[in-house]
Amino acid sequence: MNITHLKYALEVEKTGSITKAAENLFMGQPNLSRVIKELEDATGIKIFSRTSKGIIPTENGRIFLDRAAEIVRQTQELEHLFKSESGGRQTFRAAGQSSSSLLNAYNRTVSILAEESNYDCHLVECQSSEALELVARGECTIGVMRAGSADIETLQSALWEKNVRCRPVGSFRYVVILPKDHPLAAESEITPAMLEPYTLVTSSEKRELGSVSRMIYYQSVVACYASLADISGGYMISRPMPKSSMERYGLVVKPYNNGWGEMTDLLIYHADHKFYDADAIFAEEFRKSYWDLNGDNIVKE
Repeated sequence: MNITHLKYALEVEKTGSITKAAENLFMGQPNLSRVIKELEDATGIKIFSRTSKGIIPTENGRIFLDRAAEIVRQTQELEHLFKSESGGRQTFRAAGQSSSSLLNAYNRTVSILAEESNYDCHLVECQSSEALELVARGECTIGVMRAGSADIETLQSALWEKNVRCRPVGSFRYVVILPKDHPLAAESEITPAMLEPYTLVTSSEKRELGSVSRMIYYQSVVACYASLADISGGYMISRPMPKSSMERYGLVVKPYNNGWGEMTDLLIYHADHKFYDADAIFAEEFRKSYWDLNGDNIVKE
C-alpha cells in the first residue's frame, strides 16, 4: 500500500467507475482493478460494491477512503512545506463555479506569483459541489462557494461534516446581463416575468437560478459572455462584471428584481490546511474582485 494507490482508490470513488477512473489515471482497467484488490487484501475489507448506479464505497470502505483522503492531503501539505523551504516547485490549486470574480482573482494571483518561478498554478472551473469535494479530498487547496444569507449556517454545518471550513470574502446581488441590442436592453430593471420569452445562457448546470423555458450551458463564464451576441434573445443571470468585459463583449448590466437578496461568497479550505502565500494572495484578490452595475470596481473592506 502506498500513497499512489490511495490516490487511485480515491479516483474510483470520485468517478464511481473503474473504467472512467482508469481513463483519468491513464492506466489500464485491469491494472487499476488489481490495485484495488491489493488494497482490499492488505486491509482485510471490501472497499467498493457494484450497484446498478455504479461502484460505491461499502461502510468500511467509506471509513477507509475518508482516512486515505486525509493521508493524501497531509502528504501534499508536507511536500508543499519542504518545497517552499528548499526553493522547489510549489503548486497552487483553486476551484469554484466560473465567475468574473473567480477568474479575476485567479489571474491576479497568477500574475503576482509569476514573479516567483517555483509556482505551478491550476484553476478548476466546476460546480460548487465538485469544488467542495476537491477541497475535502485535498486535490485543491482552496475553493469558492456562494450562498444566500439565510443558507450560510446550514452550509457551514454540511462543511463541518466533511472537515472543511469557510470564511466570507464578499457579497453581491444577481443582475441580468444582456447584449446591447437585446429587446430588454433599454429597461431600467428586469423581472423574472420579463425574461420568460428569452434564452438563459449560464455556467450553472443545475439551474440554481430558477425555472427557465430555454437554457444554454457553458462551463466557463467567459464562453457565456462571448456567446450572448450570437444567441437570439440570450441573457445571463450573474454577478456584476468588470467594465472592460462589458465593453469587450458589447454587454449591458441591469438590476434584477427577483427577491433573492444578497449572496455571499465563501472561501472553503480543509480544516487542517495552513494558508500559504498563494492562498492569502488569492483570498485578498478575490476580496477586491467585485463591481457595480456600471462595471466599476468595488473594494470590499
